[in-house]
Amino acid sequence: MFTWAYIYHCPGLDWNEDRSEKIAGGFRILLVPAADLDSAALAAKHLVSEDGVRSIELCGYFGVSGTARVLEATGGTVPVGNVMFGAESVFSAAAAFSDG
Repeated sequence: MFTWAYIYHCPGLDWNEDRSEKIAGGFRILLVPAADLDSAALAAKHLVSEDGVRSIELCGYFGVSGTARVLEATGGTVPVGNVMFGAESVFSAAAAFSDG
């Protein structure tokens, strides 16, 4: 069974306790919240070493630098992709992820 994970930004949730799992069509899918980039990197390292994750996708919040950090945390052993916001969404994405 192919296992992959989607790590999404969600302050206040714990990546290990609040994650969810779905098995369908020969895939095991882990949905993993991360409060910040440090949590995302730690979660990714654990997902690869302990859960057998073979591919990771990151939400757009983490951006290119976050993707590089997660790749580093996993030692480049699995592909790490990310959702990117197009130029037409830059301002609304910034507003969505701002504190105010």
